[in-house]
Amino acid sequence: MDSLTHIVVGGALGELTLGKKLGNKAIIVGAIANTIPDFDVFFTGLASSPAAALHIHRSYTHAFFTHPFMALPAAYLAYIIFRKEISYVKWYMFFLLGFLTHVLMDGGTAYGTQMLLPFTNKLISWNNLAVVDPLFTLPGILFFLVVFFMKKVNPLRRKLAAGSLALSLLYLGTATVNKFNSAAVFKHNMQEQHIRYDDLTSTPTMFTSWLWNMVAYDDSTLYLSEYSVFQQDKKVDIVAVKRHTELLQPIKHSYAAETAIWFSQGKYFVQ
Repeated sequence: MDSLTHIVVGGALGELTLGKKLGNKAIIVGAIANTIPDFDVFFTGLASSPAAALHIHRSYTHAFFTHPFMALPAAYLAYIIFRKEISYVKWYMFFLLGFLTHVLMDGGTAYGTQMLLPFTNKLISWNNLAVVDPLFTLPGILFFLVVFFMKKVNPLRRKLAAGSLALSLLYLGTATVNKFNSAAVFKHNMQEQHIRYDDLTSTPTMFTSWLWNMVAYDDSTLYLSEYSVFQQDKKVDIVAVKRHTELLQPIKHSYAAETAIWFSQGKYFVQ
């Protein structure tokens, strides 16, 4: 997800968990906690190649295994800064929650996340949310615009935080339903046109969960299509693109080619 979404979701979580004690400070710390895993982008500039940079982002800072260790210094720093007003254990759980929600949101996007490192670098992606989707982010933005003008004892703060998260989750649920419905439409059209395939994925287009892309493939061909949730006709146009994977053979075992195949999760063609 984009940084703004991580900030507003983290801020709402901060208000719900620590807002009664820290007020607006809890929102700021929550926003930071939910953004910390993306600090790995600062190391991509040190990568030896663009291929190496792809392996760095969404890797160990996004892995469940490393989060318990990442939370140790973050919790201790917050514990010291806020003069031990909140226990170290609560701070530790707070940062774990921030890291976890960050990774789960990133896992919803098409890019994929290496959340199972160091056991495997397989990219996990549920493809039910665009990397940038204003309707998913909007409730959190509205929460931010209003809550800073309220006193920390105002009970409406927690209701606004809970409401913003509930609306985002409701939208996520709608997007997931749209994903399954679009996949059913794509599969039906592929069957009607007697097209056999090895794998099929439906992915939302940028900025919305109402327009969906299809990527299906077999050994020789990539099949592409689009479907809008609002269209009445369930027939879609399917474009076939030859994969020409044989062109990749001379360099298939190079680091760059292996990275491209890995990052595309098998959905690629060669030109």
